[in-house]
Amino acid sequence: MCVSEILEPAFLLTPVAIEFLAGSHSSDDLLLYRAFLSPFEILERGAIPAEDWEQAKRFAERIPKDGKPRQRGDCIIAAIARRLRCEVISFDKGFPH
Repeated sequence: MCVSEILEPAFLLTPVAIEFLAGSHSSDDLLLYRAFLSPFEILERGAIPAEDWEQAKRFAERIPKDGKPRQRGDCIIAAIARRLRCEVISFDKGFPH
C-alpha cells in the first residue's frame, strides 16, 4: 500500500461506528475512539431504510455451514453495503455476503 492510498477518503457505516464506540471501557477510551473515527465519513448518513432491515433479516435467516450464529450488526452492515454497492472490508470470517 502506498501513502496516496492511505490518504484516500475513508468511509464507515453507522452500525460500524456504533459497534466501535460500544467497545470503549472508559471516558478516556471514548475520547480516543471518537478521535479515531473523526476522519471517516458516514456513508449512508444514518439513513437506514426498511429495505435494509428486510435484507438484514434475510442474511440473519441464512444458516451458515459452520452452524455459528450470525451477528445482528454484521447483517445490517452487509445489507446497507449491498444497497450502496460498496465493499465491506472485514477480518470476520463469518461476515455475511
